[in-house]
Amino acid sequence: MTTYNIDQYMKDLEYLVNIDSNAANTAGIDKVAEYLSNGFNAPFWRVERVDCGPGCAKPLLITNTDDTEYDVVLCCHMDTVFPDGTVAVRPFSVKGSRAYGPGVSDMKCCCLQATHVLKAMEKAGSLKKLKVCLAFNSEEEVGSAHVQSWLQELGARSRYCLVLEAARANGARVLERKGVSHYQVKLKGRAAHAGNAPQDGRSAINEMAYWILKLAALTNFETGMTVNTGVVKGGTGYNSVAAEAFMDIDLRVMEKSQVSIMEEAFAKLQEHAKAAEIETEINVITSMPPMASTPETAGLVEIIDAASRAYGLSTEWVKAGGGSDGNRVSGGGATTVDGIGPTGAGGHSEAEYLELDSVEPSLHCLEKILLDLQDKLYK
Repeated sequence: MTTYNIDQYMKDLEYLVNIDSNAANTAGIDKVAEYLSNGFNAPFWRVERVDCGPGCAKPLLITNTDDTEYDVVLCCHMDTVFPDGTVAVRPFSVKGSRAYGPGVSDMKCCCLQATHVLKAMEKAGSLKKLKVCLAFNSEEEVGSAHVQSWLQELGARSRYCLVLEAARANGARVLERKGVSHYQVKLKGRAAHAGNAPQDGRSAINEMAYWILKLAALTNFETGMTVNTGVVKGGTGYNSVAAEAFMDIDLRVMEKSQVSIMEEAFAKLQEHAKAAEIETEINVITSMPPMASTPETAGLVEIIDAASRAYGLSTEWVKAGGGSDGNRVSGGGATTVDGIGPTGAGGHSEAEYLELDSVEPSLHCLEKILLDLQDKLYK
């Protein structure tokens, strides 16, 4: 069995957590990426910062092959949700059996899980044939708009994907994730005096109210499709017919085909608006496909469960309503599961924590998963 230096892991974790690294903080992301890439040296490793365009800190890519197709991609993200200055207020700390700090479980502990395991496998000479790609996203917490095509491309060139987000508080992994789409709708009517000439107006707010109810009726808890209008704005005064209105809409789907239900509804609503002399503009801000199970998923789950049992970790799986990078990689075609990191909870809050007792078993578990995948693919 590989011996992991947990003291060094904890030093690494403290260093990374104590770096403000929200997606807009390019210097912070660069500092995290530089630290994570330490020790991944040629000729065994290839290290690259991927240019995904202006306005985006470069993701980090580490692989052990010149091939552009991979057996498994390990997916992590370097950014946190917390604004600059958070580290100064509540830096890394340990209380009892838990570690705390911004990004401690979401997901800097998971980034280190990947780097420690792969460097240990290189040292042991056990990474003989498995083609591994380690992908560190730089903007997962803000929707991955710049890197989504890169992630999907990795999925198209990878057989398996393990998303190393933290396991749930009870140790459960994530088998499936809903697809997520974010829409913004603008409605433009005609202003008029509400007392003297209301008949001359065309109320964008009245039309928006009609849309809200029709869209809410699409929610079907049995099929897993939900539509939520989360933000609405409109009008300029109580005594004026509203010339403009705005809606922010969240769509969650279990299957790609359910997106067409939303599109058909929008088409009918636009016809209704046109008849009411209301102009409409619908913008898709972000959209990611579901992370769905495939026939290959059962075999991957079997390997993960065997490794989990070997090191006393949970074999429970859940289906999640929220999205992750796994949605995008899965959308590219890779057989994908999530929550393969150490156990933690409280993400995006001051209560975020990592269960320290889960760190070492998770390191061993990931190593065994990779070794078993290697055995499966290269018998």
